[in-house]
Amino acid sequence: MNRIYLFVFLFVCCFVSSVIGMNVVIPRNKESRTKRVIKGIKKKYKGFTQRYRKSFHLKDEDVIGAYSMQAYYFFDKNIEHMFKWRLFYNFCKKSPSPCNYFKLRKEFKRIYEGSTFTLKKYVSEVNIIFNQFIKEYSTVRFNVDLKQNHIANLSYTPNLTTQIMKSLTSLINDQLMENELKNPTWKLSFNYLTGTKVLTITVPSAVPGLNFFIYYYITTFKYCKYIK
Repeated sequence: MNRIYLFVFLFVCCFVSSVIGMNVVIPRNKESRTKRVIKGIKKKYKGFTQRYRKSFHLKDEDVIGAYSMQAYYFFDKNIEHMFKWRLFYNFCKKSPSPCNYFKLRKEFKRIYEGSTFTLKKYVSEVNIIFNQFIKEYSTVRFNVDLKQNHIANLSYTPNLTTQIMKSLTSLINDQLMENELKNPTWKLSFNYLTGTKVLTITVPSAVPGLNFFIYYYITTFKYCKYIK
């Protein structure tokens, strides 16, 4: 028994010593890894401060001028649902008959949220207008001229109301779909947390039965070698 206890004791001592030895051994790359982390933090901080200065010193007069843009549009299911519902609801409000909101929601879900194919859903004015809208806004190249008083002139401002009305004259009343749109505008806004200034171009747009805005968000900097 004494030999067994002695053997166990020696085994425990060896195990403890090996564990202690493992704890006190310093990995070779620990110091270099710490240096890399610190170096990465310094690099990010330097980039943040440079970006902060370039954005903060950018003024309205610095962005006035003509630019060429290319925009990619993506419409997910949420946008499609909101777009169609607003059209569906606005058509009801502009009709002479009273419009019950809750009944309208049930009818909308039955027609447009069901998985089954129906001819009424496929050829409805709501579905046709949305399909024309996403067909027009896919990938677009256009010129934009930013002027004084935050006025923006865009070379691409499609009149979707006129285009769609040509194919929907038998479905929609022209007098109910008249839309007066304001001119596109622009503004600069600074985010103090990210250190970036964003140029926002607001373009009022419309389709028969629905007015909306298209926003272009562009991160802007003032490029120069050194800013005091």
